[in-house]
Amino acid sequence: MKKFTYSTLMLVALGGAFLAGCKSSKDKAPKGETEVVVPCSGPDFFTSNKFFRANSIGQSQDQVT
Repeated sequence: MKKFTYSTLMLVALGGAFLAGCKSSKDKAPKGETEVVVPCSGPDFFTSNKFFRANSIGQSQDQVT
């Protein structure tokens, strides 16, 4: 009976960890930070059989620069 209880406890703990890891996120930025939208990025700007595309981003105090 002791082994059955231990197995049950481990199964419940594993299930709880799985559910906690699967919670939905709203993709919000952490407090004190703002989201920066990078132009010309995303699936529409990937390399295809017809076009080679590349983009880059550098670090700057001012993203407009």
